[in-house]
Amino acid sequence: MNTILSCHDGVFGHEGNPQLETINFELVCGDYLCIVGENGSGKTTLLETILGILPLLGGKLDFGDGLNASQISYVPQQNHIMHNFPAKVLELVQTGSAGLPRRDFSKTDLNRACHAALAAVGLISAAHLSFSALSGGEQQRILMARALVCAFLKPQTKDPSATQAQMATRLLILDEPMNGLDPKFKQSLYDLIDRLCDKQGLTIIMVTHDVNSAVRHASKILLLDEQGQRFFGSAHQFQHTRIGNEIIRDSCGSHCAVCGMELDAGAGEE
Repeated sequence: MNTILSCHDGVFGHEGNPQLETINFELVCGDYLCIVGENGSGKTTLLETILGILPLLGGKLDFGDGLNASQISYVPQQNHIMHNFPAKVLELVQTGSAGLPRRDFSKTDLNRACHAALAAVGLISAAHLSFSALSGGEQQRILMARALVCAFLKPQTKDPSATQAQMATRLLILDEPMNGLDPKFKQSLYDLIDRLCDKQGLTIIMVTHDVNSAVRHASKILLLDEQGQRFFGSAHQFQHTRIGNEIIRDSCGSHCAVCGMELDAGAGEE
């Protein structure tokens, strides 16, 4: 698989002040990375730098495999949502296609993709409601649909070199997307993200505090704390390190979610 995003000795922070240093990771197409760690450990800062909202303060952050900005979709934390945004739900979801050339798909194609994205998050009935009339959890799901619309869009183009893979979302970045959702819809969204990775080859980066779900769904884990990067590797490897072992025992039981092996509190490496 081709590398889609890599970081070598990255330095991340605000206004020239480093918050994270010596960050190293590599993702290939179709990876599902969960970033876990304490509040204030720099998880959102890292995401905002990947998105180009904040400048990289040092090191290298490289996009590969032809990835461009229009192929990256983002769902922010709920506290960053403009809850009174004056638009209908369908209108808002349609804006998820803003980075694509309009000549390459019809209005019918876009409406079909928007309805598919809304159906995927369980809110097809809200298409013609005002976004501001929805609950916080519903608004979060609508933003998820907006981010996913390009994954359901099948552009019609006469350019034989413009494949759907080149046009649609390829990197989906999610900042604590499950906050405020009830368990039923959390599970349905985890299942949807799994399908997007497995069937459509999307690369996912998700910030979460839900370590239990992270190790069950993600392919890779990046652990941050006040000391910086504590771990990067597979979700399976993470559960068998000492620090991962401690977190797993505290949050989701005493057995590895991948191999079922009982986790020995004294075993593993940092």
